[in-house]
Amino acid sequence: AEAAEGVSHAEFAEAAEGVSHAEFAEAAEGCGSGNGGFVAAAPSAAAGSPAAWSGGASVPRLLAGTRSWRADRRALQERMDDAAGPVRSEEALARAAEEARAQLFAIRAEGFAVPGSGPSAAREAAEALRTETLCLASVAYLEACLAEVRAGVGSRGSAIVASAGGEAVSRPPSSSIAPEDKTFRAFVQTTELLPATPGTTSQPQSGALSEDGRTLFGHAFVPCRPIPAPDDWFENVWRDYRTGLVFPS
Repeated sequence: AEAAEGVSHAEFAEAAEGVSHAEFAEAAEGCGSGNGGFVAAAPSAAAGSPAAWSGGASVPRLLAGTRSWRADRRALQERMDDAAGPVRSEEALARAAEEARAQLFAIRAEGFAVPGSGPSAAREAAEALRTETLCLASVAYLEACLAEVRAGVGSRGSAIVASAGGEAVSRPPSSSIAPEDKTFRAFVQTTELLPATPGTTSQPQSGALSEDGRTLFGHAFVPCRPIPAPDDWFENVWRDYRTGLVFPS
């Protein structure tokens, strides 16, 4: 990430032209554990099973499969538009989260079909890996939205929550909406990928299903920290930072 700072997508793709599939996978192997959780996987993990997620998938395996990253990208984008847009419902979010998890399991179990060499090999490999990461992100977002709706936060900000027993509204897309519970304004929602081994955080990026077998992420509402009102000069703040008083290592 540090090396890529300031490099545009087009520049990256241009620099990668001519890199073979194997060279790209070799370069990516070992640095994926903090970028989507690529770890060694058991070949027998079935798509849709928890093992397909908790075992993860190595980079070479993800790039030597049968799926189309374009089709998977399109499917997850359409799912996000349908369920996690401005108008949401518990039913649609629950269904979408289930579909997103199943898609992620399938991607990690089956991998993507990308060219092994040629001028487009590196670009195709990068987009395939990006699709897997986007799918993981979609699971996090959908599960977080669903947890928020089920907690009773209601309609607030840019999101309207459709609810049969809510407040009546005069026009579509919903005839009634869940009112906002203003007590949640004092809280912020946190979302954390569950550890691979229950009770540990040794491999937080490889993930595991929750005890109910239906979530990959843990969600909680924690009190907002108060906004500080300091009266500090920049020079003093900068000195404290330089001497380690702020954000000590």
